[in-house]
Amino acid sequence: MDATGSPDNKLILVLCGMPARGKTYIARKVTRYLKWIGFQPKLFNVGNYRRFLYGTDISPTFFDEENADGMEARARCRKVALEDMANFLRTEGNVAIFDGTLTTGEKRRDLKETLNQLLPGVYVLWLESVCTDEALIRMNIEAISKAPDFVGKSCEEAYENYSRRISSYEATYQTLSPKVDGVDASFVRLINFGHEVEVYNVNGYIQSKIVSYVMNLNPIRRPIYFSRHGQSEYNKENRVGGDSDLTESGVKYAEMLNLFFQQEVRSGELKHFDKSSIRMFTSTLVRAVHTTSKIKLGVKPMSLKILDEINTGLCDGLTYDEIREKYPLVDKERKEDKLRYRYPRGESYLDIIHRIEPVIFEIERCRGPVIVIAHQGILRCLYAYFAKFDIPEIPHIDIPLHNVYKMIPDAYDVCLLYTSPSPRDRQKSRMPSSA
Repeated sequence: MDATGSPDNKLILVLCGMPARGKTYIARKVTRYLKWIGFQPKLFNVGNYRRFLYGTDISPTFFDEENADGMEARARCRKVALEDMANFLRTEGNVAIFDGTLTTGEKRRDLKETLNQLLPGVYVLWLESVCTDEALIRMNIEAISKAPDFVGKSCEEAYENYSRRISSYEATYQTLSPKVDGVDASFVRLINFGHEVEVYNVNGYIQSKIVSYVMNLNPIRRPIYFSRHGQSEYNKENRVGGDSDLTESGVKYAEMLNLFFQQEVRSGELKHFDKSSIRMFTSTLVRAVHTTSKIKLGVKPMSLKILDEINTGLCDGLTYDEIREKYPLVDKERKEDKLRYRYPRGESYLDIIHRIEPVIFEIERCRGPVIVIAHQGILRCLYAYFAKFDIPEIPHIDIPLHNVYKMIPDAYDVCLLYTSPSPRDRQKSRMPSSA
């Protein structure tokens, strides 16, 4: 057995459940997370296959369980998606995410039988998103109204259309259970986005990682802000590591950062939230703590050791010229593979990714705004997660001093913006993304 728990190093995560329960949101998030921690995942959305094969202008009756032609067409979409997924697992990746409805035990058993024929022995983990909260369901439907199926339709038309689609499944819907899906099935039932979680017969490293991750997800639209600390003395001297305080320029930036957030409270994204819902995180290093102390939102920042800058080990406090002179091999090997290179007695970027994983979980769990004041290496890794950068790109992402990075996640993507708190330099535009 390996990290996936599968004898041939393959795992399939199958999302199922009623429409408008956040399945696609969860599927996209899990795909992004697995990619960020080093797996090779790919998402196979049955709806995309249906749109490709049959177009987007489809009547709600297409999804009626009594519509034989519709049932046959949807079965064809699943079959093509499964064949593509099997080919992907045979030739490229190690984790596939299958996003469909599969609202009956019969459909799930048929899918499992097909998978056993295509990929004998593959580990299948089922994940059902259950929503009993009507407000959550309505929010999901409103988010789906922006999907390709409803381009050119009003929100009211999209809502009515999708509500009828949901009704088509209600009469035959069967939730995941050992009785319906077999005592050997492995599954997770996520109820109202983590308010309640049922885990059954789940084994394996990556399976456990997925369960821990999805327990923290929520679909609430809220802003997330990243900023490096203000310029430090070591920044000015081009030194790595250390625990120096802010320069005069760094202090001015921290003060402008406070004004920026005050403006966000008055007329920006923060005006939609109570201040008590805001979470602020920073590192334990002086330059970050000093910067954060200038932000007067009535929020007590949480200083986390795991947000400290990359540990530069024996090179701590040296300039880059001094590193080249004193440790020429360090300079050479780090340039060759900046992602994996670990400073002598220090860390690599891969080490940082694993170190800050709990921060990702915390940000995803928060239902209000999040502010993170940290360091270049840390923010490169955090930003890469949200902007879907490939891991090798992480050490080269540009995160300059004295800028704010604002992200607003929604059901289908993340709106990425950046701005400068300085009125002279302020701009508002979409941030660079790998997507």
